[in-house]
Amino acid sequence: MLLRIYASLNLLVKHSLLFMLLFCILTTAERSYAFKHDFKVESIRISKSEFKLIAINDSPATITFKTSITGTNIRIGATANSAHVIPPHSRREITRIERDVWNLSYKFHHDYKFWAGDISFSPDRYYLYRLPFANGIQSRISQAPGGTLTTHLQPNSRYAIDFNLPEGTPVVAARTGVVIALENRFTEGRYSQEMLDKANYIEIMHQDRSIALYTHLSPHSNLVKIGQTVPAGKIIGYSGNTGFSGGPHLHFAVTHLIEHRDGSIVRESLPIKFFNHTPPRPVSIIDGSTVTADYP
Repeated sequence: MLLRIYASLNLLVKHSLLFMLLFCILTTAERSYAFKHDFKVESIRISKSEFKLIAINDSPATITFKTSITGTNIRIGATANSAHVIPPHSRREITRIERDVWNLSYKFHHDYKFWAGDISFSPDRYYLYRLPFANGIQSRISQAPGGTLTTHLQPNSRYAIDFNLPEGTPVVAARTGVVIALENRFTEGRYSQEMLDKANYIEIMHQDRSIALYTHLSPHSNLVKIGQTVPAGKIIGYSGNTGFSGGPHLHFAVTHLIEHRDGSIVRESLPIKFFNHTPPRPVSIIDGSTVTADYP
């Protein structure tokens, strides 16, 4: 009998430790993502039988989010579990959660997912971007649409472009926008899966809610801060070789959010058109070719 009790307690301790480990891992993951974009959804009690759900966006990015509300003996708004969009630095009520049958107990749980971007906006597919490095700099294109793709295989990188640049080359904003996220603390880079989330980067949201991503930047080289409006052509940092990288280069992509018919929300890359000179002339982006930034 004592052996059975001991075995049961030992199993309980093991399960408790496993639960605590998983909880810490999940909590850490949620916090790191929430820190990148300061957004949350909270429930606030109005009365004994009613709550309201509030979305709070304290970030400089437009946020798309979806809530999931489950429970027993509750009544919620028809669009509560749909996708919503909230502007930067704002808050809004999503729905009310009420007790359905007044003399019965009720309970509910809410969860949410969120993304930087705006599913209600259509990006400008004809916009001409300037090359994302300083005037006079020449770069060989090592990976681009239409060529051999080795790492740009996911929807969010299919139209990305890799520009070979020596470490320390000035990187400039290819289009005017607001800095919504950045990372600059990583110091190493190599062609290894463990380095996938260890690249320094800057994300800039444009007027049409598309987002430009500048990746593999040098450590501690960012010259901008979150919330700053950056004009096209301004130096924002310096190229490097951090994260999942086989050599010094700048990974540049423009992405936007879309909602599929099944309700799933994904980030997809957009084809990018570049210009040079004044008046603007289109720049041909061909895998293996060389381009030079030439602006007045």
